[in-house]
Amino acid sequence: MNIRPAVAADLDDLVRLSKAHDKGAQSRAARVLGNEDFGVFVAEEAGVLVGIALVQFYGVRIRGEFGSARLHDIFVEEAHRNRGIATALLAAVHDWVIARPECKWLEWQASPSAIPFYEKMGLRANEHNDSEEYPFFEITVR
Repeated sequence: MNIRPAVAADLDDLVRLSKAHDKGAQSRAARVLGNEDFGVFVAEEAGVLVGIALVQFYGVRIRGEFGSARLHDIFVEEAHRNRGIATALLAAVHDWVIARPECKWLEWQASPSAIPFYEKMGLRANEHNDSEEYPFFEITVR
């Protein structure tokens, strides 16, 4: 397994793995790849992309010197799950966030099926969630 930043040649696979089926998906994926505020990572096995992760740094707020990053997507094809790929993708996201000195938090809302994955890693949802079904997670990185 190889975890690496996505490149333009991965565009079709990014759209496929993101399960985006509308006409604008290719264009949006290309814009994300070309934007330094986004980190896009892929998991590759035997030359085939089997997982993706997408994170975005929102920048510094006016009222503070730190900002936050949001994990938008982390997905591994079902046939490749339970082999550490999602954990490796999340580690790549974490490293990307840490490399941004102005970023203090990594946050996301988990899908119901992903909650056990995060809990297995020792992460707990925020006690004050606006959605019980899609709980909010947060990691302080600084």
